[in-house]
Amino acid sequence: MTGKNAGLAALLRREYGDHIINIHCFSNRLELAFHDVVKSENKYQKLMNLLIGLHKFYKIHKNRKGLKKASEALSINIVAPKKITTTRWLPYLNDGINSLAKNYKAYEAHLASCSHENAKAQGYYSMLLDKGLMTFAIVLQVLLCC
Repeated sequence: MTGKNAGLAALLRREYGDHIINIHCFSNRLELAFHDVVKSENKYQKLMNLLIGLHKFYKIHKNRKGLKKASEALSINIVAPKKITTTRWLPYLNDGINSLAKNYKAYEAHLASCSHENAKAQGYYSMLLDKGLMTFAIVLQVLLCC
C-alpha cells in the first residue's frame, strides 16, 4: 500500500499533492524487519512448514482423535495447534511455537505411532526429532516474548 509508484499512498499523493503523509504501520515494519533477519535461515522455513503442517494435519478428525488419545495416555492437556497464517503479525507465530512446546510430547507419541503408515506423519515426526530445529524454535520463542 505504500509503494513508490503504484501504492495507495503514491496514488493519493498524485491526486492530492505532496502534503499527504505516508505512515507505515509499526507492527508491519517489525514483521518485515524480522523476516529480513530470518529469511536466509533454513531452520525458520522448516519451522514454519512444521507449524503450518501440524495445524493442517490435526484438522483431520482421525488425526485429532489420535492426538487426543496420546495426550490422555501421557496425562497432558493439549492445546489445539494454532493457525499461524491468519495474519502476518508475530504474535501468531509466538502462539504457534507455544502450542508446539505444550503439545510436544503428545505430538511425538502420536506421530511416532502413525508414522509407519503415513508419510506426512513421518515427515513431521522427523522434524520434531530435529534438535537443531527445536532449539531454534525455543530461541525464537524467547525473542518473541521480549
